[in-house]
Amino acid sequence: MDDQNCAVCGNQGHGLHFGIVACRACSSFFRRTVAERKTYTCRTKNQCIIKKGLRNTCRACRFQKCVQAGMKIDPKQTAPIEHETSSSVSTEPSGSTTPLGAPAVPQFWSNRDCKTLNRIVEGIYNYKTSEKSLFTVNHPDHIFCPVKEFRIVNETEYSETLRGSISLLYSMFNEYFPVFNELNPANKVLVIKTIFYECQIVYQGMQSLNYFSDNEEKIYVFYGYYMSRDLEGFFKDPEKWNHVRSLFGPTMEMIFQLMQRMRVLKLNETDVAALSGLIFSQAMINLGFATEALHKFRRDLFTDYHYYLLNTYGTEESGIRGTDVFCLLLDAKTLNFKIQESRAIAKIFISDFIDHWGSAVGDP
Repeated sequence: MDDQNCAVCGNQGHGLHFGIVACRACSSFFRRTVAERKTYTCRTKNQCIIKKGLRNTCRACRFQKCVQAGMKIDPKQTAPIEHETSSSVSTEPSGSTTPLGAPAVPQFWSNRDCKTLNRIVEGIYNYKTSEKSLFTVNHPDHIFCPVKEFRIVNETEYSETLRGSISLLYSMFNEYFPVFNELNPANKVLVIKTIFYECQIVYQGMQSLNYFSDNEEKIYVFYGYYMSRDLEGFFKDPEKWNHVRSLFGPTMEMIFQLMQRMRVLKLNETDVAALSGLIFSQAMINLGFATEALHKFRRDLFTDYHYYLLNTYGTEESGIRGTDVFCLLLDAKTLNFKIQESRAIAKIFISDFIDHWGSAVGDP
């Protein structure tokens, strides 16, 4: 075998990985297997042929060949895995070791120009850092020290952070979604109003997994803030809390059920980027803003995400993974409808109900 070829599958090597010359696909496979403590079983006699084109046929034999070829565990290389979630409360999400300013993009993308999905992932990463910056502006005492524990959000803080979320989402789409830039200002606002809750449901679900453990009944609202399952602490008036809790209680239960499905999938930034792009493109089509550029964006997004799934999860699991992730879109749409319905009912039956969303976007 050529010294420049991968010692595992024989494909073109891309430098030293875990002590041997390896391609990015095999090094990513080894890192993922070790980090997630996966074990595989060969269906035959551990003698499967592992080479380019066949390396995904048996993961047990592939991992065995990685070890036999001399791959060794290096904590520095295995630490920054984006989709890892903590089993206990964490002050920073998994993958926070990524250097500031560097998009959280899988390394193997460098052998394919996945511009569309790559760009959205970068946008989500910058959205996360912008959230932190906005939090420190409102809380100067945290400029030089990270938030050790999130605080429960109250009604006033929620209203303020909601406005910040809308502004940041608008900026992200304006900078990282070229098709969005083609719209006039009024239509941009219309698109944001249409997609905001669906995009936030997916993003906040992912962030809840990153910051809170499975047994905590907390929903990530904004960096530094969470909302409890029963809305405790949100309202100062106990009577108002009881009214709103009875109305929005079923919606909160749906959110936690969705979060559990996300936890099982270990939803990461790349998945959220794909979902956000699809939510956006579908809204554009439904609103009558479809153009050839939009359809190209949508095709490129599907192609990039398909490539990512194949390279990350292999031929056996990529299809199932993609289907499970896309099913989250249906959940997000159902939740969006439920939230809008609850808002409308609350306006009618709760005299002092404040529609924070309507106030933030200028709706009466």
